Amino acid sequence: MKTQFKRFLVALLLIVTLPFIWIACNPVNPPSNPSNPSTPKNTETLEWEGTMFFNHPDNPFLKEIPVDAMVHQYSDTMIHLIKQSCLINGQPTNVRVGTGDYGSAIYFADKGTEKKKVYKKVTVGSLTGIGKEYMNVPIPSGAKPARGSDAHLSIVDKDAGCAYLFWIYTDKGGTYFDENLSNDKRSAQSGNTIFTNSSGIFEDGRATVAAGWCTLSAIVWPKELREGRINHALNFSVKVTNGNGHVPPATHHDGALKDNPFAIPEGTLIRIKPSVNIDAIQGLTYVEKVIFKAIQKYGMYCNDTNGAGLSIGGVASSCLPNKEKEYESYDGYTKLEMASGGGNIYLKNLPWESLEVIYTGDLIPNNPNFTVTSGCEPPLGS
Repeated sequence: MKTQFKRFLVALLLIVTLPFIWIACNPVNPPSNPSNPSTPKNTETLEWEGTMFFNHPDNPFLKEIPVDAMVHQYSDTMIHLIKQSCLINGQPTNVRVGTGDYGSAIYFADKGTEKKKVYKKVTVGSLTGIGKEYMNVPIPSGAKPARGSDAHLSIVDKDAGCAYLFWIYTDKGGTYFDENLSNDKRSAQSGNTIFTNSSGIFEDGRATVAAGWCTLSAIVWPKELREGRINHALNFSVKVTNGNGHVPPATHHDGALKDNPFAIPEGTLIRIKPSVNIDAIQGLTYVEKVIFKAIQKYGMYCNDTNGAGLSIGGVASSCLPNKEKEYESYDGYTKLEMASGGGNIYLKNLPWESLEVIYTGDLIPNNPNFTVTSGCEPPLGS
């Protein structure tokens, strides 16, 4: 009887303990939650910079400006005009990097990203709606345009080597001319594509910025600020643009002023004079030194017309995993200062007296009849 009782106890003990032993050896991991807001999103945008595409030999934004480059005959007058357009309380301090609402929202896709239709907006009379022409676009989950009225959105398909570019993009629908499109709410006022191994410039100017080149070209990336160097030119916009023509490397213009011969043509190249020692300028912040050195070496090109001041192109903070915090970490910029500028980084110490306009060519008018079949994803449904 004692032996049987012992066997009974051993069996009972095994029945009770075996499940716990199995669980200990085979832990159950909770399922991942892809919607968890703490999960990093769009982290690739933090690791790219301006020399990682458009490495074609014809890309002017990767070329250093020769020390003896020809200065424009009206350089001083043109710089003064820009300076006057940047006044705030009598000081020319409305100079910024567009990392806020009017920056470039950039996302990355690959062959596994689901493609979705993006329709082109058209205008008939007083009505604006969605036409039948569309593009099949690999849109990553969570991709949103920059928050300003320009609503720029760029998507880079790394596997296809194709950049998708949109201006006034929305995924919230609108007034549709074709009721059959009511389930496809994504649309843009304009859009195009370009191969990432090209120069980044549209020969016929059909880009989403007025000067005719890719919105990814010549902008400030977070990685470049982290590493303290920018190895390419920058772009800028001002409100005092020339409405009579553009200059190379621009292939198009939308200038605002037609009665001022000193207005800034889109395509205009400006640099800080080579003789200037930027490190010796008193009061510069870390970001200002990084950006001014790039302007001195590679220059900055006028790419569009804006509403006020001088705005240098940058990656919009809204598309970054940590939003504005990515830019707030740099010396000289507080959260309050960035918030008051719509998320922009202000450059209050631009050395105006050391700027000069480099001559790149004479004015060129727009040619509305000139079109080139370009891009890596032609529009469909037209």
